Amino acid sequence: MIDFDVLDRTPRAACKRNKYTLLIKNLPYTAKEAELKELFERYGDLKRFMLSPLNTLAIAEFSSKSFAKAALKNLAYHKVNFIQPMYLEYAPKGFVTKKSNNDEEAENEADEEGNDGNVEVQERQ
Repeated sequence: MIDFDVLDRTPRAACKRNKYTLLIKNLPYTAKEAELKELFERYGDLKRFMLSPLNTLAIAEFSSKSFAKAALKNLAYHKVNFIQPMYLEYAPKGFVTKKSNNDEEAENEADEEGNDGNVEVQERQ
């Protein structure tokens, strides 16, 4: 689950960063999840990759800090679809939370029913 409130609760200067997770911004709406995921997988094992419904924001969670660092170094300002550069930064700690048991049960039920089991995104209020 993604907690957008962590951005409001913590001043940017005091925000601690998760060195395993990259926040990918400024994506064109034409970006495809499979293409982006493949691009980031070149730099190491991805634990999780999520793309926003409007395709303008993504999150890549790596299994190692060194993988995330390599992707950050090599993909910063990379032009997606030759349109615009993507902006990368380490995600704030607490921004991406682990799935609760209820989320995992709902995902398993969605798989059994043939749904795609999309990740829930908590909206700002």
